[in-house]
Amino acid sequence: MVPGSGLEEAMQTSALRRASATPPAIPSALANSEASSKPSPIGSTSGERLARGRRFGEAAAHYRRGLVTPLAAVLLVTALPLAVANWWSRWSANRTIEWVTKPAVTVLIALAAVAVDPRHEAMRWWFVAAYVGCLAGDVFLMLPRERFVPGLASFLAAHLLFVAGFVAGGLDDTSTGIGMVVVAVLVLASVGRCVLGGARRSDPGLAAPVTAYLLVITGMAVVAGFHGDGWGIAGALTFVLSDSLLGWGKFVAPVRHGSVAVMATYHLALVGLLLSLV
Repeated sequence: MVPGSGLEEAMQTSALRRASATPPAIPSALANSEASSKPSPIGSTSGERLARGRRFGEAAAHYRRGLVTPLAAVLLVTALPLAVANWWSRWSANRTIEWVTKPAVTVLIALAAVAVDPRHEAMRWWFVAAYVGCLAGDVFLMLPRERFVPGLASFLAAHLLFVAGFVAGGLDDTSTGIGMVVVAVLVLASVGRCVLGGARRSDPGLAAPVTAYLLVITGMAVVAGFHGDGWGIAGALTFVLSDSLLGWGKFVAPVRHGSVAVMATYHLALVGLLLSLV
């Protein structure tokens, strides 16, 4: 045996054991990279938190409810007795009261649209413009010598503006929209066909404008359905009812107290459309 060889072997064995028990050193760059890839102890990075905040804000804006402000409520309450007075003027054939109340009610509802806190700002201003079109139609149709075609054109423009407003507010309700398509087809095939036939017999030159108007007002109701707000759908359908009564009484056959019914449903339609803003 070589002297000292046992001691050397023991020292070598001890050194090997210490080396196997010590983990290998990790380069500092690699260690920093691994540390940066680990999740933040609070659950996310600042960028992820900002992205979640933006998504939450967008969702909140989409589902935001508007508000009938105190001023809008006062304007609507003020419009109510004037609307009732207008209905009475139609029943009693009081032209002076009609001249005052008919445009006044539309103006007050338009101002209420300006005063509300809407869900969609762009939708509000489209509707305000539509109310101006309705006001022009009101004036044309109550002139001493009725201007039927200019009045019809004014209301047709108003319905197109209502359509633009519903589009600005979003078209998210496909099932209701399809249902409103069915309703529109039924209205056109029944009441619309009779009104158009009566208008053509009364004056062949009215066939084109009456056809255009029927398509636009029922189209407005369809778009209200795709928008999906209950007040908007109710307002659009009531508008269709009002103009159906007007057209039937003018071109098909007299409707008992039809002029009162036309104005009452017209005012209800304007209010329903207004409430769809909130």
